[in-house]
Amino acid sequence: MAPTTTADVADSDDLNAAESAFVARAADIVPGHPDAPEDLADDAVNSCDGIDEGLPRERLVDTAALRFGTATYPVTAEQADQLLDAAVKTVCRR
Repeated sequence: MAPTTTADVADSDDLNAAESAFVARAADIVPGHPDAPEDLADDAVNSCDGIDEGLPRERLVDTAALRFGTATYPVTAEQADQLLDAAVKTVCRR
């Protein structure tokens, strides 16, 4: 059964442990986000490239706000910053 909300991600067979951990954190940062857990996890993994390249934090936050935001669910800079921290602690491999 596919999860219906980000909070249900623990039941998803489509995510690895790191992705599940990220989505669980994201559920606290952006509650009610409309994207599927798999899409949130993909966005987090895609954020790792910029982090690994050492891009300035302001640029990373701006990009993350666009990446994680939707037309109906805008993500603030503060939320984007928190999502980046969650990505670093979960899905970004160093």
